[in-house]
Amino acid sequence: MKYCILLIISLLQLSVFGQTKIVLQDINQSLIIGKSVEILIDNTNQLTFKQIISHKNLNKFKKSEQEIPNYSFNKSHIWCKIEIENKTQETEWQLKISNPVIDTLIFYSPQNNGEYLGFETGYYLPFKQRQIQSANFIFNIKLGHNEKKIFFLMLKTEKSFNFPLEISTKKMMFERKQTNYILDGIYFGLIIIMVLYNLLVFFSTHDKNYLIYVLYTLFIGLTIADLKGYAFEYLWPALPKINPFLPVIGALSGGFAMFFSAKFLKTKTSLPILHNFFVGLIALFFVSFVLAIFRETTYAVLLSFVASVFGSILALLAGLILLKKKYRPAKFFLIAWIWFIVGLMVYILADMQLIAFNQITKNSD
Repeated sequence: MKYCILLIISLLQLSVFGQTKIVLQDINQSLIIGKSVEILIDNTNQLTFKQIISHKNLNKFKKSEQEIPNYSFNKSHIWCKIEIENKTQETEWQLKISNPVIDTLIFYSPQNNGEYLGFETGYYLPFKQRQIQSANFIFNIKLGHNEKKIFFLMLKTEKSFNFPLEISTKKMMFERKQTNYILDGIYFGLIIIMVLYNLLVFFSTHDKNYLIYVLYTLFIGLTIADLKGYAFEYLWPALPKINPFLPVIGALSGGFAMFFSAKFLKTKTSLPILHNFFVGLIALFFVSFVLAIFRETTYAVLLSFVASVFGSILALLAGLILLKKKYRPAKFFLIAWIWFIVGLMVYILADMQLIAFNQITKNSD
C-alpha cells in the first residue's frame, strides 16, 4: 500500500515536530533508538496518516521512556515519529524492527519530491511483500550528509506488542543478520538432532517418554522458529493465512512440556497433589489450543503465557522436592531444564510488562 502526502502538508508541520532526534555519527555503531522516538497511541484505530501529521495530533506524540517499546497485549494502532539527522558521509541506512510476528507495519518515508511514501508489510502479508527479505522487518533509509528527515511508523498486532528499534548501515545490518543466521542455524540444527535421536530411541525401546519428549522438542522448536520469523521465511512464505493460527503450536509445546515433566518425574505416584496441578495446566493449554483454532489470538497467547509461567514454577518445584527425596532422575531433569525454564519465565514476565523489557530480557528465550 502506498500513500502520497503533498509537500505543503509536511512543510507546514515541521515547525511543530518534537525535540527528540537521532543523530547518526558513527557508521560502525548500531543504535537502539527506543528512547529516541515519540509515540502516539490511536485507541480508535481510525486515524489516517494525513490525520496523524495534522497539527492537532502531532502535539499528542510523547517521548518514549522504554529502551524497547512494549505495550503488552494492546490492540491499538501505535504510531512512532522518528527524527534522524545524518552527520556521516554514509547515505544508505536501515531501520530494523526485531519482532517478526507483528501483524501489520507501515513505514512512511519522505521522498525527494516532498511527498511521503507508505510501505506496508507484516506477519499477515506475503513474505515477499517486504523491502528486505529478512526474518525481521527492515526498511531502507536514505540520508545525505548533514541531512535531517522525519519518518513515521505505524504498527498493530493482536499478540504481545513489543518492537525493538535499531538503526545501522546496510553493511552492518547485513553482517549482523548473517551472524544471527549462523548462530540460530546451529541452535535449530541441535533441535533437529535431538528430535531424530530421541525418535530412534523410541523406535528401539518403545518407551513412550521418548515420544512425548520428541513431540515437546518438535513443537518448542517450531514455536521458537515462529517467534524468530524463520518458520514464515522458510516453511510457508507464500501462505500468510497460516500465521494467525500459529499460537496453536505454542499451546501444544506447553501442553507436551507439562505432560513430559509429569511422566518423567512420575508425579502421579511420587507427588499426587502436584500431579493434579500438572493436569490442570495441560487443560489450560488445551483451552489455549481451542482459542487459537477459532482465531481468538490475543486470549490464546495470553492464556499460554500465564500457563507457561505457572508451569515453569511447578516443574521447578516438583524437581526440587523430588531431588530432596533422593529421586535421582530429578537431578537430570533440573540440569536439563532449569536454564530454559528461568529464561522462559523472564521472557514471558517481561512481555507481560511485569518486569522491564530490554535487550537482556528480550533474548532470554
